[in-house]
Amino acid sequence: MSFCRNCGHQLSPHQAFCKNCGTKAGTASKPSSGGEKTTIVTAPEPQMRSGHGAKGSLSTPVKWVLAIVLILAAGLIGAHLYVSKQFTAEKAVEEFENAVTQKDYQSLRAILEKSGTDAQLSEEELKGYAAFLTKDNHFEQIIKDLKEEAAGTEFSPIVDGAENKLVTLVEGPKKFLLYKQYFIKAFPFTVQASSNLEDTKVPFNGKSKLLKKPGEEVTLGKVLPGSLTLKGVYTGKYVTLTSETAVDFKEASDNIVTAALELDGKYVTIYSNGDDADIYANGKKTGLKTGNFDSFGPVSTDGSVEIYAVLNRASGAIKSNVVKIEREGEVNLQFKELAAEQEKEAAKSRVMDVLARYAPNASPKEQMYMFMSEYVSRSVQAFNSRDFSMISSYLSPTGPAYAETEKYIAHLEQKGITEEFVNVEILDMQATETGFKVTTREEYNIFYQDSPNKHMVFESIYTLEAEDFGLREYSLDKTTTIKSEDIQ
Repeated sequence: MSFCRNCGHQLSPHQAFCKNCGTKAGTASKPSSGGEKTTIVTAPEPQMRSGHGAKGSLSTPVKWVLAIVLILAAGLIGAHLYVSKQFTAEKAVEEFENAVTQKDYQSLRAILEKSGTDAQLSEEELKGYAAFLTKDNHFEQIIKDLKEEAAGTEFSPIVDGAENKLVTLVEGPKKFLLYKQYFIKAFPFTVQASSNLEDTKVPFNGKSKLLKKPGEEVTLGKVLPGSLTLKGVYTGKYVTLTSETAVDFKEASDNIVTAALELDGKYVTIYSNGDDADIYANGKKTGLKTGNFDSFGPVSTDGSVEIYAVLNRASGAIKSNVVKIEREGEVNLQFKELAAEQEKEAAKSRVMDVLARYAPNASPKEQMYMFMSEYVSRSVQAFNSRDFSMISSYLSPTGPAYAETEKYIAHLEQKGITEEFVNVEILDMQATETGFKVTTREEYNIFYQDSPNKHMVFESIYTLEAEDFGLREYSLDKTTTIKSEDIQ
C-alpha cells in the first residue's frame, strides 16, 4: 500500500500526486502494526499540474491573502507618511507663503481663520494685509524666520523693528486624532484716532465711534495692517465737515497705530462796530451776539458760509455787510449807519482833545473862552500894528477868513482906525467833525480919525478848525451889532 510522503494520506495505485496536499507521489515507509516497516512504492514522476506548488509552498488562496495584507500594510504606511507631512509646521509656512505671494486670498483667509486670527478677514482687508507684508516689510525675512521657528518645538512671534508682532506659528487640534496641525496666526493692530474738532464721528467696522474732545486719542478697534482709510464727520450748527486720512501702519509701535483726522473747520473772530447785534449764518440766526464771545465756528473756509449781523434800534433794524468766510482769522461786520455816526463822534472827540490843550483842567466852555480871548486879543494887536503876520497862524489858509483878515487890516490902515479889546463872552459852542461852531459876544472901543469914537458890542458866529497844533479860524460866518454908543 502506498502513502503520501508529506502528509501520510493513502494513495491509489498509479496515483502521481496526493489528493490531500498535492505532493508528488513517491516511496515512503509507514510502521506496521507489528512494528515492521512497510515499503511504499511510488509510481514514476509525471509532469507537474498547473495550480499546484512545489514542495513546501503555500496554496494559492493563502498567497493571495498574504499579498493583499502586504499591499494594505504598505499603503497604510505610505498614507501615514504622506498625511503626516501635510500637517507639519514647515508645510504651514509653505502654504502661508504661497497664499501671500500668489495673492490667493481665499486660501489666506482659510489659513488665518484656522489659526484663530482675530480680524474680519474680508477680501479687501486681506489684499491690504498681503501688500503690507510684501511691500512695507521684508517678506522673505519673515518667511525665513518662520521656517527657523518651524524647526523648533516652541514658537515665538515674528516682530518688526518697532516691536510690532506680525505673525506666529500656532498648534491646532489633531487631525484624525493622530496628526498634529500647525497654522500661521496674524496679529491685528489696534487703531486709534484723534480729531482737531470736538464730537467727530468715525465709522469703523460697521460701528461709529465718537471723538468727543479735540486731540484726544480714542481706540476704534483692531484690524489687520494694510490698507485702511478713516473718515471723520463733524456736524455742527453752521456746517457739516468731513475728512479722510489713510492709516500709516508703518508708524505703528507695539501693534498700536494712531491716525489724526484734520477737518477743515476753522474758527474766526468777529468784530463789529455794533455791540449786541444778532449774528446770522447762511440766513439762520445763530443765537450769538456781537461783542459777547471770542470766536465763531467751526466753519468751512471754502466760502460756503456767509455771516452778517442785524442790530435792532429804536428807528428800526439795520443790517451789516455780508461776509463769506474764506480764511481763518478776523471777520469785520460793519453797520454803515453806525460807522458814519461813530466817525463823527470820533472826530468830535479829536477836536475836543485839541480844545483841551488851552486849559486842561477846565470845562470845554472855559477852554473855548481861553482860546477866543487869546485869538481876539491877538487880532486887535495885528490890526493896530497893521501886521498880518501877527495873526496869520491863527487863520486857516484854506478858509475865507485868511484873505478877509488881510483885507480888513488894509482897510483899517487906510481909514486910520484902531481898536481896543474890552471883553469876549462865549454864548454857544458846538463841536463838529473838523472843529467848532462858536457864538461870541465881543466888546470893543473903536477909535476913528474923522468921527466920534465908539463903544461897540457884537455877536459873531465863527467856524473854527481843529488842527494837531491847535484851533484856527476858518471863517467869520456872521456878525451882528448889538450895541453902539459914542465914547465921551
